[in-house]
Amino acid sequence: MDQEKNPVDLLDEILNRGQEEPRPSSYPPKFDPPLPENEPPPPEQKTPLRERAVPWLCGLLGGAAVTGLLCAVLLTSLNQRLDQLGAAVDEIRAVDELREENERLLQENADLQAEVDEQSSQLSQHSFEQAYRYQRMVYRMRQSEYLYYMEQFVEQDDLSMAALVMVLEDGILRPPGEDEPERIVFGGAMPSPLGSIQQERYDEVRQLLEEKGVLSSSGMTKKNGTTPLWPPGTGPSEDPAMAVLGILWCAMDQYYVRENLNAATQFLVDTPLNTPDGRGLLYRSGRTVTLYHQLVASLSVEGCLREEADTSLAWNPVYGHTDEGYNLPFELPPLPWGPN
Repeated sequence: MDQEKNPVDLLDEILNRGQEEPRPSSYPPKFDPPLPENEPPPPEQKTPLRERAVPWLCGLLGGAAVTGLLCAVLLTSLNQRLDQLGAAVDEIRAVDELREENERLLQENADLQAEVDEQSSQLSQHSFEQAYRYQRMVYRMRQSEYLYYMEQFVEQDDLSMAALVMVLEDGILRPPGEDEPERIVFGGAMPSPLGSIQQERYDEVRQLLEEKGVLSSSGMTKKNGTTPLWPPGTGPSEDPAMAVLGILWCAMDQYYVRENLNAATQFLVDTPLNTPDGRGLLYRSGRTVTLYHQLVASLSVEGCLREEADTSLAWNPVYGHTDEGYNLPFELPPLPWGPN
C-alpha cells in the first residue's frame, strides 16, 4: 500500500491535473507543431499556491506578531504610566490630607496658645493680687508688732527705744496722708492706716513721748498725724548714744520681726556697736543692755555669730552668711571710733 500523501500535495496534484488537457487513450500521440517565430512564448507555469501562500502567511503572521508585541509593549507602558499616575494621585491626596491636618493642628495650636495666654494673664493677675494681699497682711502684722514693742518699752521706762521704733518705722505705722508724697513699697502695696483701736494706742504713746520731750511736739492736729521728729541734737544721726541704740533696734527688728538672721548679725558685727566704745555707750542705757545680750545669745544658738574673749562679736565661720549689705535707716553721726 502506497504511503499516504500530504493533503497539500494532493491539492497541488489535483490542480495540476485540471490544467492538463485530457488525452483520449485511443488517439495516437500528437506532436505539437513548432511555434511560429513571431508568436510569443508560451506562458510560464504558475507557482504552486502553497509556495505563493507561505510567504504571504509568514508576512501576515510576522506583522501580527510585531503588532502584538508592539501592543504588548504599549500596554505595558500604559499600565506603568497608569500606575505612576495612580501613585501620583495618591501622593497628591496624601499631600492634601497632610496640608489639611497641618492647618487643623495650626488652628489647634493657635487656640491653645490663646488659652495659655489667657490663663497666664489670669495667673499673673492672680499672683499680683495674692502678692498685694500678702504684703498688706505683712504690713498689718508689723504694725501690731511695732505697737507692741513701743508699749513694752514705755512700760519699762525705756522711752528712747520707744521713740526709735516710732520714728524708724514711721512708714509702716503711719501711712502718708493726703498732702504727703507716697512712699514706694514692695509690690505696689501701701500700708493700711491703723485701725481705730490701734490708732488710739499709737496716739497715746506718741503724746507721752512728746510730753516727756523725747520727741518734738506735733500738736496732733491731723487724724493721720505728722512725721515724728527728734528734738535738735537728740536723734541717732546727731547723738552717738542714740545711734548705738538705733543700731540695736535695727538688729532686733531684723531678727524678731523680719526674721532676717543675716541682716541682724551684720548690724551687731559690722557696725560701731561692735567696739569697746560702742558697747560702753550701750551699757549706760540700763535695761537695753539686757535686750542686747538676749539677741546675741539667740544668734549664737542659730550659729550666726560667736563671742570672742574680749566680748567682741564675730561671724561664725560655719555660718554661710552672704556678702549682701544692709543699710541703716539713718546716717551715723561723726564718731571717734569705727568698726573692728
